[in-house]
Formats: sequence, C-alpha cells, structure tokens
Amino acid sequence: MDEIVTDDAPKTGPATPLSRRTIFAAFAGAAVSAVVVNAEPAAAAGGPMLLDAVNTTTGTALVEQSGGVVNPLFFLQNLSGGRVLDVGANGNYAISATATGGTAIRASGDSGVEGRATTGKGVAGTASSANGVGVEGRGDTGVAGYSNRLGYCGVYGENTQSIGYGVFGRANQTGSVGVSGEAIGSNAFGVDGRAVLGTGVRGTSTGGGPGVEGHGSNGVEGYSALPTGAGVYGTNTASGGNGVYGLANLANSAGVLGQADNSSSIGVFGSSAAGTGVRAVATAATGTALDVRGRAKFTRAGQGTIAGTVALPKDTVVITVPGPPLAATSSVTSNLMTNVAGVWVVSCVPNAANSNFTIRLNKKVTQTVKVGWFIAN
Repeated sequence: MDEIVTDDAPKTGPATPLSRRTIFAAFAGAAVSAVVVNAEPAAAAGGPMLLDAVNTTTGTALVEQSGGVVNPLFFLQNLSGGRVLDVGANGNYAISATATGGTAIRASGDSGVEGRATTGKGVAGTASSANGVGVEGRGDTGVAGYSNRLGYCGVYGENTQSIGYGVFGRANQTGSVGVSGEAIGSNAFGVDGRAVLGTGVRGTSTGGGPGVEGHGSNGVEGYSALPTGAGVYGTNTASGGNGVYGLANLANSAGVLGQADNSSSIGVFGSSAAGTGVRAVATAATGTALDVRGRAKFTRAGQGTIAGTVALPKDTVVITVPGPPLAATSSVTSNLMTNVAGVWVVSCVPNAANSNFTIRLNKKVTQTVKVGWFIAN
C-alpha cells in the first residue's frame, strides 16, 4: 500500500493542519490540475504523487487523519477557473465515499457536483439508514437535472416499496412549493403523472387546504379516452361533502360549466340510484335555483289522447307512467291541447299503487282530444 505523506502545515487551503493517515482511493488516469499540499516529485511505487504527470498504481493509497479534530482531509483549488477534480472509472464507481456520522463528499460552486455517465449513473447516492438521504443538494437550486434525450428525464425517482415516494418535495414556508413544474413550449407539461393501474397525479391535504390546485386559462383540465371514464372525477367520502365543487363570485361567471357540441352529448350529467342526480338551490330570496334558457325535456311529461266518437263518447283516459313508478307524494298536472268549445280538464288523479293516473274532462267528447301531462316528484 502506497502512502501519501503530508507535513502538519498545509501550503494552501484551510488554515487547520492536516495529519497523516486517512483513506483515499487513488484515481486511475485522473489528471488533477490543482494546488495540492506538499506534493514531492517521485514516480516509483511508494513515492509521492506528481503534478502535471500521469500517476499509476496497482495498489491503494492511504492517508489517515487522527487527533479527533474535524478538518478537511484534502483541499484542492483551481485558480485558473477550471474544474478542480476529474475522475473516471471503468466498470465501477469513479468515487466511492462513506461517512459514519457526517458528510462523505461536500462540494460547492456553480455546480457543486457534476456527474456524467455513458450507460450508468452520473451520480448515485445510497442511504442505508431509515432516515438517511442518498443525495442531498442545497443552494438556490438544491438538485438540478437536465436531459436532452427524447423520452428521458432530467430527474428520475423510483421507490420499490408498497408505500413510499419516488420524488418527494416539501414546502415549509407560506407561499412556497414542494414540487414545481414549468412548461415553456405550447404542448409541454409542467407536471405529468402517468399510471398503469393507479393514479397518475394525486394531491392530499390534511390541514383544510386543497389537495390539487390549478391556476391558468384552465386551472385544472382533465382528459379521458375511455367510454366509462371521466376527464375530471371527484369523490367525497364524508357526509355532506362535495365530490366536485365550483365557485363563481363575479358577474356572468359559472361555478361549474358543461358544454355539449354534439346532438347526442350532454353538457352536465347527474345520476343517482337513490338520491338526487342534480340539485339546484337558491339560498337568497332574490336568487334563482334553476334558470333554463331554451327547450327543457322531461321523461315524466308527455301527451295523451281521449278518443271519443259519436257512437262512443268519452271523457277520460288512463295513462301509465313510464320509468320510475309514481310515489304517494307525486303531483300530476294536465291541460287540454285540443281546442273544443266548452270542454276542459277537471281532474288528474294519480294511482300510486298501479303507477298510473286518470285525466277527466268536464264532459264527454265525440272527437279525438289531446291532453298534455307533467309529473312532479
């Protein structure tokens, strides 16, 4: 094992003296253009390292620091503005660093640590403890990742456990952001989440805030290509809560807007097996619960015919209700749709047990008369 010797007073770098022995992995083929403490010229194995030369070894160089004083083991500085240290490895790690209770490698600068790899990992960090951190970056931008290859990622995170995070962001100050995505291109995405069976993007709030909040021309926009899917889907598991909630405070604005441009499509659709599909509420005396502009269509409304003749005059017709049956509280109204002098509807009596109702005229007619009907509740 070769030994690199330093005296107790460094020629440049930190003012604290360096001691003798600490582990240092020799970098095969690495060219170091820097100021190194007390490097004496020698080329043979067991001698010191040479500046401006290729130093080769088949062993391991060892430098050890003792005395219980926390000092930098090596201080390298490039006064010409270039890189301080270039290292390379063939089939293994260029730098392997381990720290028991501190930081194995700490670098500062415009780019503190820059790693490049042809097929492997430019920088790989591993933490074996429960609360350890594989790679930690601090600064204006703690960790920055760039990729110029189609389909690849600037920063990639993966978690192989059933509960965990590939990438985790935390914001502790008001107005700050845990994870931020920015898109400059017209068809780019600031944050893109994809899932085969799970959820592409999930937002959770435990303190009363929104799980997902969007700002823009469309704050939140969703797409679905499945006939049973939904572009935007909301679920609330609490009693009295809302799956999807829309709020509009300005004039002529809409809390929830649905638009249908196809003759068979639906702008807003509400469905319920036992409750209410769509509810409209006006809480103020001047408010309007339901404002319909254009035609309105109801499946519990229609027309009936009282087919009277001279031989057999009639004044009633019994109509069976389509769809859900009549309830005891159902209200049925009817009006005459054929103009017959002296004839009008006198009653419309529901029969909830048979789910039908009877429309009766004030007298029998000897012609066909049309009546319209509408069921509420």
